[in-house]
Formats: sequence, structure tokens, C-alpha cells
Amino acid sequence: MDELALAVRAAQSSEFWFWVLILGALVLLTGRAAVTRHHRAHIIDDIPTSRVRSASQGYIELQGQSRLLPGPPIVSPLTATRCCWWSFRVEQKVVRRRRGRTEVSWRTIGKGTSEEPFLLTDDTGDCVVDPWGAEVLSVSADRWHGDLRQPRPQMRRRRLGGNYRYSERRLEIGGPLYAIGWFRTERENVADTPVEDEVRELLGHWKRDQASLLRRFDENRDGNIDVDEWEVARSAALAEVEKARHQRAVRPGLDVLSHPPDDRPYLLAALPQPHVARRLRGSALFFVLLAMLLAGCLTFILSARFT
Repeated sequence: MDELALAVRAAQSSEFWFWVLILGALVLLTGRAAVTRHHRAHIIDDIPTSRVRSASQGYIELQGQSRLLPGPPIVSPLTATRCCWWSFRVEQKVVRRRRGRTEVSWRTIGKGTSEEPFLLTDDTGDCVVDPWGAEVLSVSADRWHGDLRQPRPQMRRRRLGGNYRYSERRLEIGGPLYAIGWFRTERENVADTPVEDEVRELLGHWKRDQASLLRRFDENRDGNIDVDEWEVARSAALAEVEKARHQRAVRPGLDVLSHPPDDRPYLLAALPQPHVARRLRGSALFFVLLAMLLAGCLTFILSARFT
């Protein structure tokens, strides 16, 4: 410790204040991370779990299983695994010679995160999950090394060696899914489009098929639609439009979970709710201890310099 104190006193002023600023910034960042994670764990503990069918609009918590929406599957880019969500990173080894020593570091050359929506399903219904902006705690992860910038899914995965290293995280299909975010039900508002506009559009569609229009409404079979016959056609179009509007009005809405409009957390996790809260509290404790360690280092170098 005495030698370290002497080294601090002997350091140039610019170098000394550089490390003071670095340590001070790290203390603030780790302290903020601890507070943020503790706050998120507190929110999770306080919000009751809702069911999809009876969920209220706004900030809620859901638990169920992750499922794919109908349509093309979601496939992870590195391992070509079908999943509900993925995130990947590719890093390249960088070797430098500095002061007679070899230093190895890793530089990120590629990364990405899935933004395709998927389903959260419980025993009451389905909710579409928009993963944009979510913090995802996933349990399925692969990490390996290789010699290709873009790994092939069938390549042998090496734990060590190679100039590249890869990591991929996934939410598996059919796995448990915990979610806390902004819940809304989207319904088509039939009042947004005037009835007359829909009637005019439908009549225009009918007029493009003159043979069908004459077959339906040319009662006197003279090959033309007169004024009275056009009124019959318009009444038929109005009836069809009103029937369609009624069907849209009573159609069930689409339930969607997405990022909150405020700064409250948006979390997705392949874990039950108690495990999510426990993990957040554990990481909060880790950052508290790290902040204390960094603060101790900062106090030591300040004391060594000025006492």
C-alpha cells in the first residue's frame, strides 16, 4: 500500500486527475445501476399479475408462455434456431504490442436484436408482444469461438480459440414468459370513416363490374341502370356497409403489450416473477458492493495525494 501511495504522489497531475474522473464516473454509474435495479424489483413486487382477458388498459404484469404469431417463423441469425426473440453479438480479436507486452482485446463487429412481434399466451387468451425497447432476461444462450466472421449454423462450436467469438440469446417457443409493460386493446373505430364514403367506395367497386351490376339491378333489362334502379343499388350498398360496420364494431380487439409511454421499465423474461425480482435484487446488491469498492479506491488515491 505504501508503494501504491508513493506512485500516486509521483504521478503527473494530468494522469492523476484523469483517474480521479474515471473512478468518480464509475462510482456514479454503478450507484445509478444499483438504484435502478432495486427500483425495478420493487415495482415487480408491487404490481399484481393480470390475465390477458381481464387485463386493464395501462401498465400491467402478465405471465404465460411465448408463442409465434401465424406467418413466417422467427429464426436466430447465428444458430438458425426457431425462437420468439433473439439477440446476437460477433466480436473480433484484436492483438496489440504495447511496451513489450502483448495485449488482447475484443472489438464488436456485428450485433442485432429481433424486433418481430410474438405472442404471450395464458389460459384466458393471447396478447401480442412488441419487443422493441424491452430489457430481455433470457435463459437460452450460446457462446462460442471460431474463425469465420459469419459463423455457419452447423459449424463445430469451440469454447476457446479462434479470431472471433459469438454470443446469442433467445426466448424459446413455448417457454415460460414473464412480462411487465404497457397493455392496450386496439379496436377498429368505425366512426373514423363516414358511412357515405364507404357506400361511395362500394358502389365504385360494383360499377367496375358492369355485367354483375346489370345482372343485379337492371330490373327492366334495357341494358342501363336508370335513376330508380340506381337508388335500389345504393340502398343495397348502404345495407352491406352498415352490416360490415356492425361486424367490425363487435369484433374482439387486438391486445398488445409494448414499451410504456413514460420511463417505467419494460421487461420480458423467460423466468417466473419471483425469480425476476430476485435476480434484479441480486444485481442491485452487486452494483452496491462495486460502487463501495470504487469509492474506496477513489478515497485512497485522494488521501494519498493530499495527505
